[in-house]
Amino acid sequence: MIRAFIFDLDGVITDTAEYHFRGWKRLADEEGLSFSREDNEHLRGIPRRQSLMLILKDRIYPETKILEMMERKNNYYLELIKEISPRDLLPGAKELLEEVHAAGLKNGLGSASKNANEVLDRLGIRSLFNAISDGYSVERQKPAPDLFLHAARQLNLPPAECVVVEDAAAGIEAAKAGGFHSIGLGPPERVGDAVAVFPNLSQVRLADLLRALGKTHIAQDNREEK
Repeated sequence: MIRAFIFDLDGVITDTAEYHFRGWKRLADEEGLSFSREDNEHLRGIPRRQSLMLILKDRIYPETKILEMMERKNNYYLELIKEISPRDLLPGAKELLEEVHAAGLKNGLGSASKNANEVLDRLGIRSLFNAISDGYSVERQKPAPDLFLHAARQLNLPPAECVVVEDAAAGIEAAKAGGFHSIGLGPPERVGDAVAVFPNLSQVRLADLLRALGKTHIAQDNREEK
């Protein structure tokens, strides 16, 4: 029985990849580092420190410099996301969140972003979530399953009763490692390890997801949340 959906944020509910790219690109240019849009694609679902390490490649920097660069990039990103509003919701995302809620199921967020709460506020959809797990919630990020496991604990549900919706290979790997059902959004070469794959959430209904997962029943969860 399916009782909850746990959604990634970037690339699933809204597309902040452009803001991340512009933040990393500004930092890279300042530091004389090569960074392209293609490079940015490899950072999907990856937390900030690991993303920086991928950008730096084999360059060695002292810890103080690494921390300063991460903070600088985050400040650039925070400046950019001030532009985010409900119009930046990806097609079908809010409608699906509302449908899940109306069906008596729960919505959780599982995002590596440390700015997830601010983004949800700016999108105007925080009230649709029963649990939020973000970059501050766990030490090990995707592809470790910890972020989704943390969300499931907040929902008071076992992983087998939750579906993770992700657009990154690292997120699908994390869902599989944690024992969750998984829906991949995007090209199969990126998310093909998911149980089911959709191009995006545009015109996708709850029944479509359940059918793709081979599920015909859902269960309303009246248990108290922890």
